[in-house]
Amino acid sequence: LAPVACQVANKSCELLRTRPEIAACDAKDVGAAFARLQPGMGIKPHFWTAPPRLGVHLGLHTPPGATMTVADRVVHWEEGKAVVFDDTYIHSVQHRGVGTRYLLIAWFCHPCDPVHASVPPENPPEDLAALCTN
Repeated sequence: LAPVACQVANKSCELLRTRPEIAACDAKDVGAAFARLQPGMGIKPHFWTAPPRLGVHLGLHTPPGATMTVADRVVHWEEGKAVVFDDTYIHSVQHRGVGTRYLLIAWFCHPCDPVHASVPPENPPEDLAALCTN
């Protein structure tokens, strides 16, 4: 967790430190941050290579026009709602609206990563083992 962000959002950082998906994951670049995206800006297509990880975006202030594309799916953020996605898929962000978009973003161990995900998911799907082998 970013020390500067924790100075201004101490309660959020305290809560995130209790989440085993973040705290008990020893993979590289796992943690959380606040993200700002101004109108007319974007993030070029990219993906995470290894080890696999999941990303979560919690909408804090989400004006219309800001979208994320993950593989072939377009995502529209909503305030107070989270979007979870597999960071190994190609994804990009665009903001064609007005007003700055703010998110709380976090990255954590992928449940199919047997090396770094030392804590199993709280509510795993019944077919998690099958999902991880496909």
